[in-house]
Amino acid sequence: MEMCYDGALVMPSSYAVMDEEEMTYVEGGIKFSKTLTGYKITLSARNCGDLAALAAAGSVSMSTVSAVLGLSGVGITGAIALAIAGGVVGVGSAYMWLCSNHNGATMRVIMVKNVYLGHIPPIIRW
Repeated sequence: MEMCYDGALVMPSSYAVMDEEEMTYVEGGIKFSKTLTGYKITLSARNCGDLAALAAAGSVSMSTVSAVLGLSGVGITGAIALAIAGGVVGVGSAYMWLCSNHNGATMRVIMVKNVYLGHIPPIIRW
């Protein structure tokens, strides 16, 4: 079905005019680029916010399981380990939240001949 409209275009009174170039700078997603030593990963502020929410949920889940294990008396050492891991994930969540309130983050993954050697933690893009 073909539509043809020859009348004047009527816009709402509160519209904002955007040119084509301005429309291309809408916040995007994760960007991967290959470097000499591996990969550079750029996260937008929105990506960081999503990761912060996921990590916070994981931290709460780990803390809940460790509390149940500790209270039951079954796995005290496991409960302690899980509580520590939950704290680490909670710190990661806070860092990603900080990145989400700025311009996102950039992280580098170091690889040599397809062997993962580690990564540089995300650096906030001020």
